[in-house]
Amino acid sequence: MIRFRSTLSTVLLAVLVSVAVTHGVLAYRSPVQATPTPTNDPFDVLSLSAEQKHKIHEISMAHHPSLVARQAAVDAKRQRLADILAAPGVLDEEAVSRTLQEVAKLESELDEEVARNLVELRPLLTVDQQRLLFQQIELRHPRDSRPNGGRP
Repeated sequence: MIRFRSTLSTVLLAVLVSVAVTHGVLAYRSPVQATPTPTNDPFDVLSLSAEQKHKIHEISMAHHPSLVARQAAVDAKRQRLADILAAPGVLDEEAVSRTLQEVAKLESELDEEVARNLVELRPLLTVDQQRLLFQQIELRHPRDSRPNGGRP
């Protein structure tokens, strides 16, 4: 159960980060610098009521199978891309292009599922809890943490 919960938190965090960056949700950012939580669960700092925890858990469990499956599909396709790029001989540029498109499609589907999850979760949180949640996400995954946003 501990491993499952850890995986759920990780998948949920990854999805929330993707939506936050993709859709500009980080506009909730406050000039006050938050501190990261000692666990991997960004919900730990929100002072959730028992009712909020229960409802968030229900929503998270409803989305969990789809999120895990979509993340696994993205990971598998990225591995396929790495295999194509690392294959000896002449590089199959058409396969690289096709696989990149498939990765982008799967990532988009994952982002959509995360957004659906977030749409269901947001009404359960106060404005301050929403702000704190997105601060925690940004602390774990700052914008443009790599030079040029990771692009050459």
